[in-house]
Amino acid sequence: MSAKISIIATNYSDYSYDFHEMTKELFLEDIDLEIIYIYDEIEKDSYPKYIGSNVRHVKTGSTIGYYNSLRFGLLQSTGDYVYFLSHESVIKDSSFIKQACKLYQSDADLVFGRSETTSEHGQFVIKHPFKETYSPEEFLEEMQNLRMISVDYFSFSSILFKKSSLMESEAFISRFPDAFSLDTATLLKCVLLSENISFCE
Repeated sequence: MSAKISIIATNYSDYSYDFHEMTKELFLEDIDLEIIYIYDEIEKDSYPKYIGSNVRHVKTGSTIGYYNSLRFGLLQSTGDYVYFLSHESVIKDSSFIKQACKLYQSDADLVFGRSETTSEHGQFVIKHPFKETYSPEEFLEEMQNLRMISVDYFSFSSILFKKSSLMESEAFISRFPDAFSLDTATLLKCVLLSENISFCE
């Protein structure tokens, strides 16, 4: 596989699954991978636990907040595709990233899959019958039909983004310093910039 994947994590998330096992699986699949751990100064006593030749720990230098940390990590990344780690949801295994890259090499502009979501009620995966491909209009209609509660069906961490789309959409940028839901806004902008959206089971 010639494409490079950037995985971005921040110290705002306390990852509940085995981070090392997931990345080890990706390395074994011979995926060109970099892991960027953004250390925002808001948590003075915390420091990234993850080490390795492909892991970079980057300090922001000041308290910039969660979404700015994601943007900071995006600007540090060197991969063709970007995956954002979340503590609330995770892809089931490395096969998603491998399959997503193949779809990108065909004609996909955005690829999403299922994620395992953790809530106060436990862990679950909802088996909604997604189509294999969507136009932007169809995808937005699907989100509307799901009453916009997309995190119950797929999440920001079940999407492998093209870095070029994230940059074009000005991901995580807001006029308001206390803005929230910038992950959803970023997804919607990437959808509108796409022609073909693919689902990967």
